[in-house]
Amino acid sequence: MRNLNRIVVLMFLTLLLTCDDILEEDIRNVTVETFAPVNNAIIEGNVVQFSWNRIDGADNYRLQILTSDQRIVLDSLVPALTIDIPLEEGEYQWRLRAENFAYTSPYAFPTNFTLSASQDLSNQMVILRSPEDNVYRNVPITTFSWNAISTANDYSFELVRRNDSGESVIFGPETLTDISINVEDAIVDEDAEYIWRVMAFNRTSNTNTEITEYSFFIDTEIPNLPVLIAPEDMVSIQQSVQTFEWSNSEDTGNVMSPVTLIFEISKDSNFEVLEETLMTTSESVEYEFTEEGTYYWRVRVRDAAGNENGNSVSRTLNIIN
Repeated sequence: MRNLNRIVVLMFLTLLLTCDDILEEDIRNVTVETFAPVNNAIIEGNVVQFSWNRIDGADNYRLQILTSDQRIVLDSLVPALTIDIPLEEGEYQWRLRAENFAYTSPYAFPTNFTLSASQDLSNQMVILRSPEDNVYRNVPITTFSWNAISTANDYSFELVRRNDSGESVIFGPETLTDISINVEDAIVDEDAEYIWRVMAFNRTSNTNTEITEYSFFIDTEIPNLPVLIAPEDMVSIQQSVQTFEWSNSEDTGNVMSPVTLIFEISKDSNFEVLEETLMTTSESVEYEFTEEGTYYWRVRVRDAAGNENGNSVSRTLNIIN
């Protein structure tokens, strides 16, 4: 009976995949027409606008940007027909293809372009390097860096803290010629969102870039310990796909970092040898038992900042034939 059920499920999944192929438009013989940058274009500044024609049946477009030595610096799916990308000075090549769930078009013929320096910074932007945008940490971030603009003379750096009380500038604005700065640990002294901002200036042209900003989050609070719900402890269940449930596994504190739940099951009460480890963002998982015996299961939670609570209490589950 179990084998028959598996066959039915496989046939159903195959039918679903086949239906998706039928519903999606075949774009394998269509090539995207690219508009900009045109071949051998010379662009002043450090921001390039890429644009192309719409293809019927396309869900997204895969944009690849390569250096002159064929090193890929960007490989991204873009849902729109235009996008602005900041790049360092140099020679590049770009190509594009259309994609949907079932098909991909061929890449358009690669197009070369060159990015050159400009004294005018009004249409340029500072490319921030570290820390990356929207990262979570449980220790202070105190070192900030960005890419140089060859025609910039100075950079302005500012650090802002955002919490329930609003936004407040906690460092800067600081004018400097370097492309990095360190601040003291005491400045990043509480759990909150922090925004760091950089702007470049050129004295010759009396121009500046727009402000570029990234956010990061400091979270030192340990998430709640999960409370097991089902199945109950010491129950006996026949071999099957079993759903395990728990609750109260949210993050705590001023910053609610995303959490990952780690589900472990073992035939050993000390969990020295694991039958399975599953990671999820929900409060339940499914596991199929194929052998009878006594099993133990537990859950722990880890947040995106790296905080981790201990394991939940474990429960025992008897699987019978």
